Amino acid sequence: MSGMDMNSLPKNMQDYFKKAGEILSYVKTNNMQTYPVINDNYEIKVKIPA
Repeated sequence: MSGMDMNSLPKNMQDYFKKAGEILSYVKTNNMQTYPVINDNYEIKVKIPA
């Protein structure tokens, strides 16, 4: 996967992505509950325990 040259974007877009990265750095996902997902032909099935 190749990266994008941020310098080619307008300054306001660079600032937007910088702020988004700062906000995302506070999101913690290590304690999220996960569920098994099955791809059954054209249907996606998620098993959620009762």
